[in-house]
Amino acid sequence: MNEQIRIPEVFLIDENGHKVGQVSNREALEMARRAELDLVEVSPNSRPPVCKIIDFGKFKYELEKQARKQRAKNKGQEMKEVRLSFRIEKNDFDIKLKKARKFLEKQHKLKVSLRLRGREMAYQDLAKEKIIQFVDALKDISKIEQDMKKMGKNYFILLAPELGKQPKEDDKDKAPKERVETESEE
Repeated sequence: MNEQIRIPEVFLIDENGHKVGQVSNREALEMARRAELDLVEVSPNSRPPVCKIIDFGKFKYELEKQARKQRAKNKGQEMKEVRLSFRIEKNDFDIKLKKARKFLEKQHKLKVSLRLRGREMAYQDLAKEKIIQFVDALKDISKIEQDMKKMGKNYFILLAPELGKQPKEDDKDKAPKERVETESEE
């Protein structure tokens, strides 16, 4: 900025955002001083480099603000985990499925894990089937990011949200509802 710019000719943009054009470095500095602002090099790689007459403090603040937004955006995709057990009941399975669906709808990655304990190690194929059943139930809104792996007594698989494949609200309403018929006494 200002005197640190050593190139003799620059492409100047004034404080109002109007393109002044190619001017000498001295002339650009003089215009910046008259406006009581700074001459800042915004695109050093172009030839001639692009310089703007702006308030450097404000410019720096805007850059930091953009960086914060970018970090917040990247943080949105966290890794969430759903732990299954070998002997999980249907109701618990459905509850974990709903929780996993919420995570995926919020664009989080999901790790589905299952730990075998004790004698459960003898039924490893059933454990794999349980995880596959869970993943199949989420196929409409997710894709497999990393295939199933075994680490010690744990099996896990990583799922990522599939962009553009979010279930529509109409589809949820069209799900068949169970009808309970009561016997009428005659």
